[in-house]
Amino acid sequence: MSPTKRKIGGAIFVWLFLLLDAGQVFHDL
Repeated sequence: MSPTKRKIGGAIFVWLFLLLDAGQVFHDL
């Protein structure tokens, strides 16, 4: 796996985590 693809995959993973986290926060409001 090339470093660029790994960076993109990591960024996508982080964004998914942030979106899920934001969804939980809004659900708790």
